Amino acid sequence: MEKVAPSERFRHELDEVLGGVGEEQDPIELVGRLGARLILQQALEDEVTDFLGRERYERAGESVSYRNGYEPRTVKTTSGAMRLERPRIRDASKLGFESRVLGKGVARTHALESLVISGFLRGLSTRDVEAALEEVFEEPIASKSTVSRICEETRERDTASGAGGVLSSTTSSTASWMRSI
Repeated sequence: MEKVAPSERFRHELDEVLGGVGEEQDPIELVGRLGARLILQQALEDEVTDFLGRERYERAGESVSYRNGYEPRTVKTTSGAMRLERPRIRDASKLGFESRVLGKGVARTHALESLVISGFLRGLSTRDVEAALEEVFEEPIASKSTVSRICEETRERDTASGAGGVLSSTTSSTASWMRSI
């Protein structure tokens, strides 16, 4: 008996939601989230298939390596937390395999980082940004330390890129303006 791939489970979940679209308060949001989740999961699985050169349960003459189950991962997006199952490959690090879709340490999207930076540039404190995201997404999305880290990484990228410290100067301009009120 073959096990069911996560993408097939997600596809079934999406089909069930589509079957009962009239019952949902906001079907567009739900269908969009489930569709995005399915696309990402399928991309992760296809990436492993391409690397191994064979489908699940397919035999090949000389195999590069073997699938080794799945690892649950959560990626924080502007639609909320998205739970995926990242396929594992036996000895992936020795073989030099790293997912291009969900690389090592990827835990949030650039769009979510942009929301954090936007709130920070508008003068919100790190706690205010954290609270605003939690209120909008109805679950904790970014902690105070994550918000601080995103802002610090952005400030470092901004300075290193030779952009003249636009973020730093904007932040100090915002702070000066706030003090003058």
